[in-house]
Amino acid sequence: MRTVFDSQFSLDTTQMQDIEIDANSRDDIVMYLYGLQQLFLDDEIRKKLFDVLEREYKLEVRKDRVRPELDLWRVLVLAILK
Repeated sequence: MRTVFDSQFSLDTTQMQDIEIDANSRDDIVMYLYGLQQLFLDDEIRKKLFDVLEREYKLEVRKDRVRPELDLWRVLVLAILK
């Protein structure tokens, strides 16, 4: 089963609230990144989001095909940015 996200950050990890997003950029991806940042920082909304994802999607993965470094948060970010 996938974890939601690893709450134990390593020393070389930049905290989500410390990431600065250029609001003046004309690229469309900025809106998505800002939205993802706000989702991550709001504990109540993040909990509701992952409750829905855990309820709606089968989170069991095959042991021979699992990528343990891909937690549910990273899968969500990759799906949105794709």
